[in-house]
Amino acid sequence: MESMKTSIGNYVTDAMTLFGLEVNTKRQLPSVMDGLKPSYRHIIYEELKYGPQFRKSVDIAGSCLSTTHGHGDQSLKDPISNLCRWGISKGQGNHGKRMLIGEDTEPSAMRYTEARISDKYLKIFSDLMPYVPYIDSEVKGTEPEYLPTVFPLCLSFGTQGIGIGVNCRMPAFTVKSMMDAMMNDNPNLLEAPFGLIIDKDKSELDLLWRTGVGKICYKFQVKEEWLEGKYGFMLTGQPELFKPNMSKLNKLVEASKIYILDQTDKTSTRIFIAREYNVKSLSNEALEKDVREASENTRTYRLTVADGNQAYLISLREWLNKTYTNYLSLIDKYKNDRINKLKFNRLVQENLKLVIDTWKLSDYNDTKQELADKLNLDIGIINAILSKSISSLSKKDTSGAIAKIDSEILAYEQIDPKQKVIEVINEF
Repeated sequence: MESMKTSIGNYVTDAMTLFGLEVNTKRQLPSVMDGLKPSYRHIIYEELKYGPQFRKSVDIAGSCLSTTHGHGDQSLKDPISNLCRWGISKGQGNHGKRMLIGEDTEPSAMRYTEARISDKYLKIFSDLMPYVPYIDSEVKGTEPEYLPTVFPLCLSFGTQGIGIGVNCRMPAFTVKSMMDAMMNDNPNLLEAPFGLIIDKDKSELDLLWRTGVGKICYKFQVKEEWLEGKYGFMLTGQPELFKPNMSKLNKLVEASKIYILDQTDKTSTRIFIAREYNVKSLSNEALEKDVREASENTRTYRLTVADGNQAYLISLREWLNKTYTNYLSLIDKYKNDRINKLKFNRLVQENLKLVIDTWKLSDYNDTKQELADKLNLDIGIINAILSKSISSLSKKDTSGAIAKIDSEILAYEQIDPKQKVIEVINEF
């Protein structure tokens, strides 16, 4: 049979299509299920294995490389430190700092820093990890297809991604405001994180809410303040989404009309801006206007996500509802699984004496399956009982154990998934 041939043009087109699909759906765009790119998911998954225990960042990166992340360790250095700055992880050592003015402080080498999952996110993820789907890792074993989160995680810190023919730019909101906006179907309830402010008159929150594309105007906070006897303006907020546009203010500094003091410390990021002594050509009102203009940034945000098979645009309303609904379903799975396991344990305790006595009377001649058939019990119950020491079990009073199990079953039955979510959100 004559072999099929293809032109070099078609071959390249097909190869680029496959490459683009891989890059878009599994590398550059956040997942619709948890709002994470793979590198961030791999780090969090690795940190969850050790819970509240700090580990060297280089150890976290090394474990990721050997199990889930088939790329260089430098591709994990910044994400590990970013997660610490954003509060998803808790860090020790220098994980870097974004500065309002001047050069940012870079993270130290990974051998000098440590990280672990934060308590808040440990509470969000830990119980539900067994109930998310797992897929084959590209390195070894399996990994979660997504993390069990109430909201798309990238919407708590903002991110961007450039794929093949598609791109995304994610805004950032406080966790509580996302929940309020979703529950009330009102995007005007959205608030900015990092100590910033959303100028809602200049933003297109409703358009982003309905279509997935819209402008948002973020601002640093600007307040009048006296510092060392001088009247000026204090600009505060963490520059995680953008930095102030200092070009016009720097020209005023060069002209000796104003001065800028960096007041950033361990607890806050802020700069003080005031007129130089005896400057007549620049009023405080004009300076305030310049400071406020420098403090704001308006961009168009685009919620492009991937589901493993394709990349597509999603509205903010739909995205929040999707992760919220999925989280509720995972809580239901967890709740029902725990109840079923407790009910099984109750049956074990309830039938323990009967099984042991019958097993003894048969002089151990019956097989376990024959014993199960004789007593009309599940073989799993028989195995659970007979896997223990028969001599100690035959004298055991199980009434206390049964009462404790009944109490635990009642507690799980009373779990309200929606109330559980509220408890999680109230941690923020």
